[in-house]
Amino acid sequence: MDLYRGDFLAGFHVRGAPAFEEWLVIERERLQAQARLALYALAAHHVSQGEYASALHYTARLLALDPWREEVHRQMMWLLAHTGQPSAALAQYETCRRILAEELGVEPSAETVALYRRIRTARSIHYDNLPPQPTPFVGREQELTEIQRLLADPACRLLTLVGPGGIGKTRLALQAAAQNHDRFLHGVCYIPLTSVPSSTFLVSAIAEALGLSFRGTEAPQAQLLNHLREKEVLLLLDGFEHLLDGAPLLAEILRAAPAVKLLVTSQAHLRLRWECLFEVGGMQVPEGADDPDLEHYDAVRLFLQIARRIHPHFSLEDERKAMVTICRQVQGMPLGIEMAAAWVREFSCAAIARQIEQNLGALSTTLQDVPPRHRSLRATFDHAWALLSEEERRAFRRLSVLQGGFRREAAERVAEVPARLLTALERRSLLWRDASGRYRMHGVLRQFAEEKLREVPDERDRLRDRHCTYYADRLYHAEAQAQMGRPEEALAQVGQEMENVQAGWAWAVEQGRVEEIGKALSTLCRLYEARGLFQEGETTFRQARERLQTIGGPEAEGVVGRLLVREGLFARYLGHYERAWDLIEAGLEIARRYGDQAEIAFATNNLGILTGLQGNYREAKRFFLESLAHYRAVKAPGQEAVVLNNLSIIERQVGAYEAARRFGQESLEVSRTIGARRAEARALQNLGLIAHCQKDYEEAKRLHRESLAILREERDRWGEALALGNLGEAARHLGEYAEAKRCHEESLALRREIGDRWGIAIALSSLGSVAAALDRHHEAKRYFGQALRIALEVSSFPLALDILVEFSEVLKREGKVERALELLALPLNHPATEAWVREKADALFRELSSQLPPTTVAVLQERGKAKTLEEIAKSLGRDR
Repeated sequence: MDLYRGDFLAGFHVRGAPAFEEWLVIERERLQAQARLALYALAAHHVSQGEYASALHYTARLLALDPWREEVHRQMMWLLAHTGQPSAALAQYETCRRILAEELGVEPSAETVALYRRIRTARSIHYDNLPPQPTPFVGREQELTEIQRLLADPACRLLTLVGPGGIGKTRLALQAAAQNHDRFLHGVCYIPLTSVPSSTFLVSAIAEALGLSFRGTEAPQAQLLNHLREKEVLLLLDGFEHLLDGAPLLAEILRAAPAVKLLVTSQAHLRLRWECLFEVGGMQVPEGADDPDLEHYDAVRLFLQIARRIHPHFSLEDERKAMVTICRQVQGMPLGIEMAAAWVREFSCAAIARQIEQNLGALSTTLQDVPPRHRSLRATFDHAWALLSEEERRAFRRLSVLQGGFRREAAERVAEVPARLLTALERRSLLWRDASGRYRMHGVLRQFAEEKLREVPDERDRLRDRHCTYYADRLYHAEAQAQMGRPEEALAQVGQEMENVQAGWAWAVEQGRVEEIGKALSTLCRLYEARGLFQEGETTFRQARERLQTIGGPEAEGVVGRLLVREGLFARYLGHYERAWDLIEAGLEIARRYGDQAEIAFATNNLGILTGLQGNYREAKRFFLESLAHYRAVKAPGQEAVVLNNLSIIERQVGAYEAARRFGQESLEVSRTIGARRAEARALQNLGLIAHCQKDYEEAKRLHRESLAILREERDRWGEALALGNLGEAARHLGEYAEAKRCHEESLALRREIGDRWGIAIALSSLGSVAAALDRHHEAKRYFGQALRIALEVSSFPLALDILVEFSEVLKREGKVERALELLALPLNHPATEAWVREKADALFRELSSQLPPTTVAVLQERGKAKTLEEIAKSLGRDR
């Protein structure tokens, strides 16, 4: 390609030689086609090797040959973004859009627009949570090269590393992910699954790793797919073998998010059509100790690394033969090598090898149906177990009661294991500490430890009781903190212990431990609610309620009442309003009988929300007022601020703006007094909306800006997007259209990042309103059409009705009075229309109806009222 400098014989002509001219054109096109193919091939090769700068060079040359080829522009955008030039990538999109419009009269394809959006969002959201490892990575060069090739292959979007426990799948996957981090615009997200109890919790585990909080009533899985839809990210799902029935979710992710790739570690195949398999075997082991390249073998290098960390003067020459024997005994399994090497300070390699050999002989007769590789690992474990002191053995088996990671305090309080024994087990490679200081145990070692604990059933049951009590107390204290107005901090602290929390709860329910269930249920409810685990929450509290109902007695009945209310809360989230009402009402009756004011407050607040959702605002207000009185009586200022804001929202929805302002201001004052920053931001936003409804747009803008500043401090991206949208609306009503557009576009970008489809519809509708104010009618109707489609898909009827009113305003400006009146009939008569929207629709209707005869207006009204929202949405295409 260095010889190709441009068109063949460019500018050269021979007069009166048509045959030559014809040959010249053909030859020129032939050489150009060859150059084009060569440039495509070179660019593709360098991309596959991760050599993006070289690929960029050849793509730029290709673009010079074919400036109207959209796919070349798209590759140029992708390469610029992956070489740290996002602004240039976005500028390339504008160049592409301009050339396509001028040369071909078309818009960029959906694929190009999707890439443009990914590049925009990558500037503000990037995943990089690979956990740091305690030791350097050793060897596996061939495996890493092949994994890199597969990750670069567009046809391979799900790569499963398959192998037995202890073979090194996790370390290999982490190293491969780190090496390929820059291939993905949004980075790499590590998702540990070992402690996820079942596939029921798979969606929430992925969402938690991504930093996604579920909002609203849309199903958590749908919110997760929407969040990933426009991301270019590698998801590393580690330890999938016990979640195989959740594999269809991975297929759903791949279908919904075309730029997402999945790297999975598992002891079993996922059996999905998307799946590419990579078998992970043991590390390279020498045939004998006399191999001159002994230190080049991966297994030997790993043994030496571990041994010299523990025993700096460990000599390869002195232990050469026995060390190779050990590596061959464990068949190159990294976990086995690490466990054996951990003892070189106390024993010679020859002694370690003899013990492993003896254990292997015993296992070959007692475990004949177990694969040899697993027998070798078990033999290594038995060797390590035999060398532990009695108190170290007791500590190791007791720690298996702690699920996932744990801190030193939990080890001491639950398992009665002091810090010195934790250090000893860590030195033996039986425990390790992650970057946060939490202790962890390899899954295979946990199985061995649990087996040893089952051999002492009395100790196991006593430890499970202690474990249950300890985590119930943690949740109880977290609830007290949440009641004071900082629920986010409380949930963040106990959220790290979710595996232990769930295990402790399961034991409490199984054993009928009423006190522990009572202590834990409030914060457990908050955890499920924050993570969007609505179905799981409903099931969890129903099962606990049914278990305690079989026990009976006054103490159990009081807890049953609280469980009923929370079961009802999740039924409401699931859209089962009648069942929610029955459950909460039943729980409220028990709370009243026992005089439990805090529970009465919680139940009546939830009944207020439920009745408000159904449009019964007067009854909702009555419930909120009762809830407020009880929260004040028990001195729960955090909840008091929430209920005051709920009262303010209800008053705003019915148009009682002065009362709404009073409640909102009181909520704001309480939030500030206790330092509840997010509650303060919510109160400010609501006060801003009240000012907006009263057409005081300057005040609305001030309040929304104040709220936005807090939400950015708190890193609440969902709230930030909401505040930007509200700020944009205030600016629009003040005629500040450039500011309004900027706010709404920023809000839309945030909504797309977090996958908030309801918010996307709001932002699109708001951009439509800005375009309408600038008399860009076609653009406005395009935005409104997109917004209405999404609003109906997520069943947001109040939003859909508002969009119809805005669409009608555009029709009015186009002189389509009859069509506008027909559309207005539905929002004017629909029960889901909010008060301020109805006011806006009524004003527009009166203005337009004055231009037509009353009989015509009546006919248009009846025609509009007879149609459903869905029918009207379909008909809007004709108006665009």
